[in-house]
Amino acid sequence: MKTVLTGNTKGGQGKTCLTYNFAICALLEGLKVAVVDADGPQNTLFKNFKVRKDLQPSRKQPEMRALKETAKNSLRDELVDLRGGGFDIVFVDVGGHHSTGIFDAAFYANLWIIPAEPTMENFWGIEDSLQVKMDGAIRVLPNRVPLKATPVLKRVFADASKKLPMMKSKIHVRPFIPTA
Repeated sequence: MKTVLTGNTKGGQGKTCLTYNFAICALLEGLKVAVVDADGPQNTLFKNFKVRKDLQPSRKQPEMRALKETAKNSLRDELVDLRGGGFDIVFVDVGGHHSTGIFDAAFYANLWIIPAEPTMENFWGIEDSLQVKMDGAIRVLPNRVPLKATPVLKRVFADASKKLPMMKSKIHVRPFIPTA
């Protein structure tokens, strides 16, 4: 089972939207998918899968886990529990305000994708995350990148690329489409 974490300690970077779209792509490829929504009380990811008409009932829905952390139930426990479920891939959406969840999930993740809007402030905030010890890879995915890069934006990417493990892909728009 592969575990993909989408998380950033800063809010508003597109974590939930990317997790949702990654999970949809994996489902459409025929993979057995589980999704853990550990983004606090709003559980946006969980709510959006419920409205996908094209995944009901002809296509299989992913296994959904809306995490309600308590003293007896943690994200780590949830991920351990999913290991025995026969899933091909598990996507974990961790909210920006929930940094302990990010670091718990990073311990089990094969890949940690850190979405970030292209500003130096957002990229600087990622540097602390790179100190996390994990067996998997960490990659920064630039999100909401303007189609036409300004000289300033080009310099931001050049500077960030020297310090951060940037993905070659860039997301220009991040639609959250509830139906296909």
